[in-house]
Amino acid sequence: MIIEAVIPVHNRRELTVACLDRLSATRSILPGLRATVVDDGSQDGTADAIRQAHPWVRILQGNGNLWWSGAMNLGVEAALAGGAEVILSLNDDTDASPELLVALAQASASKPRALWAPLAVHSDDGELVHSGYVFKPWRGWTPWHDGAAVPQDPYEVQGLPGACVLIPAAVFKAAGLYAADELPQYHADIEFCVRAAKVGFSSWVLPSQRLKVRRNTRNAGLSSAALSGSALRYMFSWPQGVYAPKALFAFYRRTHPDGALAGRCMALGFYFKAALKLAVNPVLRWRRA
Repeated sequence: MIIEAVIPVHNRRELTVACLDRLSATRSILPGLRATVVDDGSQDGTADAIRQAHPWVRILQGNGNLWWSGAMNLGVEAALAGGAEVILSLNDDTDASPELLVALAQASASKPRALWAPLAVHSDDGELVHSGYVFKPWRGWTPWHDGAAVPQDPYEVQGLPGACVLIPAAVFKAAGLYAADELPQYHADIEFCVRAAKVGFSSWVLPSQRLKVRRNTRNAGLSSAALSGSALRYMFSWPQGVYAPKALFAFYRRTHPDGALAGRCMALGFYFKAALKLAVNPVLRWRRA
């Protein structure tokens, strides 16, 4: 099985090289493993460091405007052209051990018409971060572990975060690439799973494996943390903000089970509820940027 890891990176040289160190250690037990790094305009010497430490890795260059989805699309196209049978979507701030990657490959071989991902936990304290996503009528896209216990056996979900996902090449050929125009940075991973399901590919979580991810507090919830003006601008800015209205409306329009109109209404409701929380929540502490 030819598995090609596609890794979008930008100005995180040490993290990127460390990620590739772990992949390199996996190649002895997964000899079909290859890697493509899409370096989207890094200015910290990322590409040179990769060439020196890991000459086996293919490097594709971007101009700094690809963001996650565009970088993934560039890498996936190159991987498919090179004969990759399975794509590993991988972020460089993750710790994907050789054992984890082998387990994903075995799961993929046992259920080839499926996308597979591990659980994800914070690397500093083991807190559960990602458990797959399901759509709930009044809540929208919700992590599995939000209100439900995580099963011990593999379980099916409706969406997977793109930090570490094993994806059959046939999915891209049938469903297309990531929606980079409307979802350049966030939500494209889940939307892709929705399209994959429409062409017969399910999404599964392998709970026996845990992916360690670097803690990211830049996109804290609106009602659960102290927020500065600069934090709000980041959270709502286009395209890097997880709450950017343009992306969130496109996301729900594309993924709501009841269609585009229902999706737009759900997105609008999200901002209405967020505004109420910001107005009345005494926990929030405002300060100038």
